[in-house]
Amino acid sequence: MPRLLSRILIGLLLIAAGPAHADVDRIVDQAEREGAEAALRTLLSIVPPAGPAACMDNGGTRRSHQLVRLHTQLMVAGLACAEVYEEPDLFRQYRIFSTDNADLLREARSDIEADFGGGEDGTRQFDSYRTRLANEEALIIVDRSLTTYCRMRESRFRHLIGSTAEGFSSYAGAVAARARVRQSGC
Repeated sequence: MPRLLSRILIGLLLIAAGPAHADVDRIVDQAEREGAEAALRTLLSIVPPAGPAACMDNGGTRRSHQLVRLHTQLMVAGLACAEVYEEPDLFRQYRIFSTDNADLLREARSDIEADFGGGEDGTRQFDSYRTRLANEEALIIVDRSLTTYCRMRESRFRHLIGSTAEGFSSYAGAVAARARVRQSGC
């Protein structure tokens, strides 16, 4: 696909999806190197889907659950994918991200613990919940292979690791909205 046409199509997708969270040049370059399908996968992984306004609730507990789920995915990828991504400091990047987003992650944890009833029981249930999320990620590695898992998570990892707390929160809200749309048929 000619570079200009690729840039126009991807630009239109970004405009239709809302605020641009992607670098159009990077995605166009990826389309030229790896094909349009790879570029579209990248684009879909970093641009939140649009949905009916009634279904878009970017706050609250659902966003908190997505923040914790995404953070868990980043942790597993950071631990497992250094060799596949050819980046020996991958887990260090995850730790820096965690530190930079500590306030947001603490708030999400508090919201979820409150859902579980708060107190010691809420904390215990949150820990079990987080362990279950990590185990679900690990099962993907077992079921599909380490390389496949890492490739599945690479675009999301690279996008989120470089995002601000505001970008991380916004992305989690968009993922939560997408999940609600799938569940409720909004």
